[in-house]
Amino acid sequence: MQIRLLGVKPISRTFHRKDDAQRWALETEGSIQRGEFKGGLPQVNLDGTEIYNAFKRAEDGDADVKSLDDINM
Repeated sequence: MQIRLLGVKPISRTFHRKDDAQRWALETEGSIQRGEFKGGLPQVNLDGTEIYNAFKRAEDGDADVKSLDDINM
C-alpha cells in the first residue's frame, strides 16, 4: 500500500491482508491531515541551549558530535 498526498513524501508499507492495508492507509492519511504524523522518524525534543552546545562542541572539534543523535541528553 502506498499513500501519496500533495506536499508529503510518499509512504509505503506492505501487508498480507487487504483490509489491514486499507485501515492503515485511512489512519495514516488522517494523522497526516491532522498534523500528527511524524513520518516514522524518531522525535527529538531539544531546547535551544542543547542545540547550541552541540553545535559549539562540533565547532570546537569534538569528533563525537556528528549529528543530533550524538547529543548526550
